[in-house]
Amino acid sequence: MESFEEYMGEIVENTLQDKRSQSNLSTLLCKMKNEKTLQMWHLSADKKEYDRFEYLLSKHRETNGIVGSGFNELLLEKGNQSLAGEVTATIIHDPCYIRKEHSKELENLDRVRNLDGKMINGYRTFNSVLLGQENITLLGCHPYSQKEESKLGEGHLTNKEVSFDQIRQISHGLKKDIPSRTIIHLMDREADDIEYFKLIDKELDDKFIFRLKSNRNSDVEYIFEKRDDGGNLIKESLRFVKIHKKTLSNRFDRVFERFMYKGKCYREARAKVSYERMWVGDDYYWIVKIGMETRTGRAIFAKPMVLITNIPIILDDIAVFIYQKYLKRSKIEGVFKFLKEELGWEDFRVRDFIAIKNIILLGFFVGAYFCEREPELIKNPLVMLICDLARSKGKVTKHFFMLGLKKLAQYQMTVQFFEENQLSKEDIEQLLQLLK
Repeated sequence: MESFEEYMGEIVENTLQDKRSQSNLSTLLCKMKNEKTLQMWHLSADKKEYDRFEYLLSKHRETNGIVGSGFNELLLEKGNQSLAGEVTATIIHDPCYIRKEHSKELENLDRVRNLDGKMINGYRTFNSVLLGQENITLLGCHPYSQKEESKLGEGHLTNKEVSFDQIRQISHGLKKDIPSRTIIHLMDREADDIEYFKLIDKELDDKFIFRLKSNRNSDVEYIFEKRDDGGNLIKESLRFVKIHKKTLSNRFDRVFERFMYKGKCYREARAKVSYERMWVGDDYYWIVKIGMETRTGRAIFAKPMVLITNIPIILDDIAVFIYQKYLKRSKIEGVFKFLKEELGWEDFRVRDFIAIKNIILLGFFVGAYFCEREPELIKNPLVMLICDLARSKGKVTKHFFMLGLKKLAQYQMTVQFFEENQLSKEDIEQLLQLLK
């Protein structure tokens, strides 16, 4: 299994030019991985090392720094290599908020939503990962604030400017060696926007599967014919029909032997699937609506899920494929949860905005190492032992692996403490008696 040092080596060498900066970046990345935190004071052995890390991340190195050197382009190239000639690639895009609710003096603080929907202080990120057969590969992370100046002209940076730039970059990058490669983009409801449809369908000539907002209307014009009192034929039209409420023309049921939803497994769950080609915005796209029921007929979803795609649905099985493909989008949410809970993605303690963007990006890179190698970790007997140390009850996951590593690190620090203070076995037993 590739070590973390091997994994980060090429990125470090290509990100920074001078050897001293490369060494500092390697040290910082390894400490982030081993200590499972992004807090600079915690990662630094002393004030001198803290100053070196701060200088590496700060705006003083913007011309030879992590963001300025095209870090995401290097990650994209690494992801491109992992495809190994495959003619299809599925990309998951998703924004993620970096919440700093109690921070007031950080540079370029933005306003983001917390889990309750309340607006608080924080930063924004737009992230993309490549979906593999067993794992995911990071392709890009763009930390930003809407207080930054737009590169398109006057005004501030927008969510759409950031996401469009990254979607374009990834599409072009993954088709560099194989221009005919089919790229499928998966996004949630924030991409329910005609401009996103045009970007992917028209400009990039790619495929997309997005979830629709509940208030999305169809722009199709329905024509009704009737005759007036004089027997003359007249036509009436009805526009802007809500897609969620419309009955779609093609309908069928499909039973799944096992269906997982929010951590619960449903046996013999029944999917109520319907689909139809519909005019949305300024072109025809395919709409897929899915409701899930238990084998007793109880609804699993509060409301049916409605998806939009430019993939032609000529068979019922393709509608099921669209649905199953979209469900893979949740994998990137697992990455965010891992980054925040296990690596402290939101716990940085720097104020300079360039440093903030760099440290968020580095945290994304460190976390992705574990995500990409999860299939290898699961098969490793030593990893199984480490998970058992975390009382995983047989489960081998990133969470229990990281928890086990923390316990090992605590044990190592304890042994070192005993050795440095020359404590005997009797001394240790006396200390333990104080805890009873």
